Amino acid sequence: MRSLGVIPNRPESVKKLVKKLGPASSLRACYEAGPCGYVLYWQLTQMGVHCDVIAPTLVPTKSGERVKTDRRDAQKLARSYRSGDLTPVWVRIRNTRRCATWCARARRRRRISCEPVTGCRSSY
Repeated sequence: MRSLGVIPNRPESVKKLVKKLGPASSLRACYEAGPCGYVLYWQLTQMGVHCDVIAPTLVPTKSGERVKTDRRDAQKLARSYRSGDLTPVWVRIRNTRRCATWCARARRRRRISCEPVTGCRSSY
């Protein structure tokens, strides 16, 4: 396992990294879900890279492990991902995201009853 440093979350930087690592179809990536949303997931999957988003609470930790750095977290995530110890979360596709937003607004306004909408994976 080698560290490639910190990569900015910009489309051109992500594309450059994927090209550097090899054919996109042979790559597998994962990252912890965070406040930045799923933009990186959508970028990688659009390029053909298999990507999983992991809930931070589902990453196994040892008791007493208190020092947290981005590099250590990335190494631990890579090891756990390679061994199959991580559980990915479901990521909405963009259409269901719009559907969820629309249904949530409609529910707040109470103007419609929200039935499952075509294209949604779950009822909102």
